[in-house]
Amino acid sequence: MAITGIESAGSLMGVSQSSAQSETSTGGNRIDMNGFLNLFLTQLENQDPTNPLESYELAAQLAQFSTVEQLSQVNANILKQKDYLTSINYGQMAQLIGRDVVAVDDSIQLTDGETSKSSYELNVSAEVSLKILDDRGTLIRTISLGNQESGTYEVEWDGKNDSGEVVPDGTYHVQVEAVDADGNFTEATQTVSGKIYALSLDQDNPQFIIGGPNGVKVSAGTISEVREMDGSGTV
Repeated sequence: MAITGIESAGSLMGVSQSSAQSETSTGGNRIDMNGFLNLFLTQLENQDPTNPLESYELAAQLAQFSTVEQLSQVNANILKQKDYLTSINYGQMAQLIGRDVVAVDDSIQLTDGETSKSSYELNVSAEVSLKILDDRGTLIRTISLGNQESGTYEVEWDGKNDSGEVVPDGTYHVQVEAVDADGNFTEATQTVSGKIYALSLDQDNPQFIIGGPNGVKVSAGTISEVREMDGSGTV
């Protein structure tokens, strides 16, 4: 841990910079408890006898190092607990492999001309058009669907662009544009669904892979529904 004030202590006791560096660890200005105690004793031995340090100054230095040392131990314990809780969460999430789930996401996976299951829900009737975009945000296809009543609809896309050409397999995104009777844009809730194939273990953002080895990836926090193994209900 970095200890501030050591250089000032060294100047008070007349210890050279090279001597102070010999007491430090290989971490530059980082020293352990033994290094600090050696430096502290050297300070006592080399202090000016005509102007010795006051007891409160010595106590302040000891308190400073002790506080930092304790904080370092607390931080190490927190990191251990974090790793422990993360392993527990991973274990619980792994139990969802093989389950049918619904997740809030706008992705759609194209594989050999077949698409993964993607849906959207309208709260009011609206004129609807779907825009298919690739991972770079480039518009691939626009599908006009006309007026649709409120309800849930599946995205139907043949895997072709606006020119009628089959696009490469991969992950695409569906943008739903819905305009109500007053001419106002209305939001549509978009979901993907399918069976969880695998769990991608990323400590910052673990993701489930839905539908197969090259399926849609969704974050754990986006899952809104988990169904029983036989699809008879939700848990």
